Amino acid sequence: MNIAGHYIRTGQGGSAELRITSSLTVSYRYHIEGLALYGEERLGGPNMGVLEFSSDLEGTTIRHSENGEEGHQIVLIFSADSLEVTEENWVGVYGMNVNFVGTYQRASALGGMLSSIRRAVRRLLSRMK
Repeated sequence: MNIAGHYIRTGQGGSAELRITSSLTVSYRYHIEGLALYGEERLGGPNMGVLEFSSDLEGTTIRHSENGEEGHQIVLIFSADSLEVTEENWVGVYGMNVNFVGTYQRASALGGMLSSIRRAVRRLLSRMK
């Protein structure tokens, strides 16, 4: 199963995207980068959270705990072109009210992490008029 690619959270919460790349030197090891927004509709603008880590794929699952964050764990479960993300004890790990929980769909190469930021900036600018 090739899990490398761009994934965009669908349906719930704020915008979130994950980029997953495979290690060039270690089999079944992947690097995960993510950007999530919370409160895109808020007058003051959204809170932004970023994650970045490398971990091994075991079957269809990647598990990771952030250093220094006691009890926090993020789990990524892959199937076909989608991804399910769960987190335990996520409050404050990535930013105020920001998490990566949800269902993600694989995006085209044209979909990028900046698309979420662009949408949030457009909404903010439209409110300022």
